[in-house]
Amino acid sequence: MAWVIRRFVDPDATFSFGSDDEVRERERQGAIGFHVAGTRYGKRDGGPSPIEQLVREHRPDDAALVRLAEIVRDADGPAGREHHPEAVGLRLITVAFPDVLDDDHQIVERSALLYDALYATLCKIVARP
Repeated sequence: MAWVIRRFVDPDATFSFGSDDEVRERERQGAIGFHVAGTRYGKRDGGPSPIEQLVREHRPDDAALVRLAEIVRDADGPAGREHHPEAVGLRLITVAFPDVLDDDHQIVERSALLYDALYATLCKIVARP
């Protein structure tokens, strides 16, 4: 997830998008693959999602970010199997991004506000006694 990378790993990261084969080829050339099976942060059946992998590697002690990663995993999974109710709304919003934005770079830039807001709310929730 580009938001996690820009916000918590590398604020100057650049992103390229392509088919699964293109992403794997770019990784062979030195890029870091994400969300594509067979890449460093790829989808793994039964394992942590790509965002969960990132969070575990870079911010494992950030309880709000860990929960956000779980919500994103649920939103990316099959409907009706969510462990977090927020995932249903997140799925409804994010699946429509391509309907209202022209390309993946716009989605990365404009969706950051959504994830910033969700993260801010989760920070408040996990801080409660």
